[in-house]
Amino acid sequence: MIVKCLSLMIVAASMLQLSANELLVVTENWPPYNYREKGQVVGASTEIVKKVLGKANYKYSIHLYPWARSYQIALYKPNVIIYTILRTPERESLFQWIGPLFSGKQFYLYKLSSRKDITLATIDDAKKYLIGVMRGDVSHQFLSSEGFEENKALRISVSEEENIKKLYALKVDLISGNNISLPIRLKKLGYKFEDVESAIMTFKYNYYMAVSNNTSDEVYSNLNNAFEDIYDDNLKNKIIKKYNISP
Repeated sequence: MIVKCLSLMIVAASMLQLSANELLVVTENWPPYNYREKGQVVGASTEIVKKVLGKANYKYSIHLYPWARSYQIALYKPNVIIYTILRTPERESLFQWIGPLFSGKQFYLYKLSSRKDITLATIDDAKKYLIGVMRGDVSHQFLSSEGFEENKALRISVSEEENIKKLYALKVDLISGNNISLPIRLKKLGYKFEDVESAIMTFKYNYYMAVSNNTSDEVYSNLNNAFEDIYDDNLKNKIIKKYNISP
């Protein structure tokens, strides 16, 4: 079933027609770094990616998909940029990396504040509970590497919003997130960040943009050089302030 799903994703990706000198940029809904507003893909990371592409003088189109689809497209299709992506040891050889765009934030497993019955001293303690994760994202990959299994401890969703709804409906006990993006998602769904509390820290990795491995060295080099030309503390601090991202 997994192989079939991956094949369908790859076929769908191959249908995206681009001109020879045009790059496909894929991302997900992950505010404040990348999200859709008034029909446009915007966000803190989006601003940097657009500046890099402009400096490198490439034509491009940006598409916001569920993370699993964006990730599969970037794995298998040439001339693809994916962002915002955490640079983990498991992903290191899968992409050509540009960045970091921002320093990483600590990720946690969160529970409802009212769930006094849930206490975690180690990550293994979480295996007693149901955890909502988004398919193919870094939390899914991390927990899988720690021995968490799908349809046992892990409950897979296509979006973090779905995971949040499951948490409040008591269909899962824990969800993954950090203190930058989770409050935004909760607010949009009509909830408060005070409703949840961290149960245990899981990981921390820096945030990057990445180029698909089967993209030419020339394209990667042009993009990386453009990033180094445009990205400095002034730009970073301006964007951090604009989007209220803690350093």
